[in-house]
Amino acid sequence: MRRDEEHRKRSGLLWDHLNPDQRCLSLESRRYTLLINVPMDPEVDGLKWCMETQIEIHGNTYERPWRCVRDDGIIAEWITLSNEPTCKTFWAHHTKKECNGYHKRIFEAKLENHQPPWDNWQEMCISTPSHFNFGHHDYPS
Repeated sequence: MRRDEEHRKRSGLLWDHLNPDQRCLSLESRRYTLLINVPMDPEVDGLKWCMETQIEIHGNTYERPWRCVRDDGIIAEWITLSNEPTCKTFWAHHTKKECNGYHKRIFEAKLENHQPPWDNWQEMCISTPSHFNFGHHDYPS
């Protein structure tokens, strides 16, 4: 392990720009990719180096990528799970509708801060909790 670390430093592992996907995966979640320029060296295990790469995104530290793939270099992929401002949808304008069974009422609300056409509205809908009527609901039913 120590030998590999020293070799990585001497080889000059290079990074390209961190690129966020346009679309959100779910509430506060987005995929980021990064091209790693791994030197052409038979002793270099680029995928291993990639999987040991730590990065900071929006103030959160990710110890390693979600996955690394070989494609014109090595591409690292991270999935953020919080603090993704443009992926923070919320429900607004709750409207009471008819009753639906004993002690049950239907409410409608509008999904706000949704970024069409990129975001999958169904994923954003099912992953966005609602707070209204002194209650918390993890997802629509």
